[in-house]
Amino acid sequence: MKRSLIILSVIFIVYFNGGLFRANAEVIDNSLTQTSMNARILSQVWFSSLPINDGDSIKIYGAIQNNSGLSFSGTATFYLDDKDISDIHFESHPDNLLAISTDWLALPGTHNFQLKIKAAIPSNRSLLSYESDVSTITIEKKIVIEIKKDTIINNISNIVSSIDEAVVPLVNKIEDLKKPVSSTSTSVVSSNSQVASVGNSNSQNKNLEQSNIDKSQSTNNKDIDIVFNASMSILAFMVKHWAWTFSSLLVLLWKIIH
Repeated sequence: MKRSLIILSVIFIVYFNGGLFRANAEVIDNSLTQTSMNARILSQVWFSSLPINDGDSIKIYGAIQNNSGLSFSGTATFYLDDKDISDIHFESHPDNLLAISTDWLALPGTHNFQLKIKAAIPSNRSLLSYESDVSTITIEKKIVIEIKKDTIINNISNIVSSIDEAVVPLVNKIEDLKKPVSSTSTSVVSSNSQVASVGNSNSQNKNLEQSNIDKSQSTNNKDIDIVFNASMSILAFMVKHWAWTFSSLLVLLWKIIH
């Protein structure tokens, strides 16, 4: 009787322990099958061109790397500032890097981009990663650039206007430097009158010589005054049209240097 009880006890213990072993083995097996597949989404999204300007039509890219030895499919979703902008069906095959892209019309501001995937895989398996890191870019408004251009043009216009106002008094001063050009006709008439009124030939000759000298000096002074006044006119023109003068000097200097 005791021997039978002992045998029954041994059988019960062996059976019970065997059940525990099988249960533990199933748990261990299940835990082993709940493993991550060697497949992931790449950590970064990237863009078809950089830098990106307001209004540019670009592509946003992401990729799935599959080294698991298994094929799977799913949906890839691009997010712009945490909002879904594109859902794309994909099929990933073993030993393959699958690129995924979507079109986007660039808008001004600071934006965050991210790619997330949902994969159709057995419930006891998972991917190494299901979403990329967030990539941030900043795009300036076109109007900002246009405002800068307008500001520069306005500043240049104001500077030119200020210089134009400043050169007016200078031009007037240059014009005031011009000398009045006297006519020699008066002196000639006066000399002829003096010659007619003189009776003797000696006095007449002296007056004629003096008249010729005065006439010659007057003519020389007149020529000098004309040249001086012409120079002042040219200088006044150059000052008045200072922008053209400055540009011409720069061109001339460039030609001399080169």
